[in-house]
Amino acid sequence: MIVCVTLIQSSIKFMQLIRYKVDFAFLVDMLIQVSSDIYPFLVVFFTFCIVFTLLTFIMEGGYSAENYVYMSPYPLLINIIQTFRNSIGDIDVPLYG
Repeated sequence: MIVCVTLIQSSIKFMQLIRYKVDFAFLVDMLIQVSSDIYPFLVVFFTFCIVFTLLTFIMEGGYSAENYVYMSPYPLLINIIQTFRNSIGDIDVPLYG
């Protein structure tokens, strides 16, 4: 988690640094614009991921723990990760019952 926070802070500082050069100012402005435009999509995307995870969990469905050997005591966490993987195209069918 600390590495992720440090990476985000480093990226922001780097964007501020290259913004002072006129050649890169347009690129930085476009990246900021894209980041602000993608925010509503990400909110809806992660909301649907959470909803489908909860629906699978309520229906007592789950995924095999062969890909998640050390997470087998946490079936909800496995459901969250696999639902996200399903949403980006790495399809795996849940097991019910």
